[in-house]
Amino acid sequence: MEQVELAAQVRADKGSSAARRLRREGWVTANLYGKEMTPVMLQINARSLRDVLGPTGAGHNLLTLKVDGNGQGATSYTAVVKEVQRNPLTRAFVTVDFQSVSLTERITAIVVLALHGTPVGTKDGGIVEHFLHEVEVQCQAQHLPERLVHDLTGLKVHDSLYVRDLAVPEGVTILNEADEVILSVTPPRLVVEPEVAAEPAAAEPEVIQRGKKVAEDEK
Repeated sequence: MEQVELAAQVRADKGSSAARRLRREGWVTANLYGKEMTPVMLQINARSLRDVLGPTGAGHNLLTLKVDGNGQGATSYTAVVKEVQRNPLTRAFVTVDFQSVSLTERITAIVVLALHGTPVGTKDGGIVEHFLHEVEVQCQAQHLPERLVHDLTGLKVHDSLYVRDLAVPEGVTILNEADEVILSVTPPRLVVEPEVAAEPAAAEPEVIQRGKKVAEDEK
């Protein structure tokens, strides 16, 4: 897959208050981990990060991370995105974790599913139910796909797309269960109108024959 370059700076200030200040100033806090290396705290321009990872953080997985060490020159790392934390309300990036890798190293990563086309079953009233948006794969870093593409056009009512149906590049293994359902086209739901109970017949009003009773009393 294509390696996209992303600039980052070493973050000197620690703690939650410093992190909140950086976010107010347009930065996203990040961390870089790797084998035989000390973790590095980073800060990345929020707009640049969004341009590379997309609004959901599900963009490019394999990056060239160029880390500026406080004016001491930039160091390049081949890295993958391991975890993205976002604000639950604003959906803005909060923290991103990267893992430094070797291109020939076999890694585990999350890959987004790019499903396109409209299932033919929707013309018969079928309803598309989407359950899985990404899968976990294992492969050499240099073979990590950016996304897995699948065409949904042929799906009829009662059909499902399973993990086993996905086409993957050579050398890539999907770790999800093969029978895991990604998407289904279900029959249209019948709306049953509730039966309206018949209203009980109005009770006949009680007739008090006062005149008759008075007449009888007078006898």
